[in-house]
Amino acid sequence: SVRYPEISGAMVGDKLRYLQETGADAVVSTDTGCLMNIGGACHRRDLPIRMLHLAELLECR
Repeated sequence: SVRYPEISGAMVGDKLRYLQETGADAVVSTDTGCLMNIGGACHRRDLPIRMLHLAELLECR
């Protein structure tokens, strides 16, 4: 997202649209950078979608 902000912005926009279409309330990933990018975009748009690293999900189980 730092090296190619235009591409990253387009990708995160697509991901947010897909998340809203599915009604997901959380995103689980092992990529911290991805979680930060998607989480920041959700925050800026006031979307209540929670970001979780896979380790956090497993810890809750």
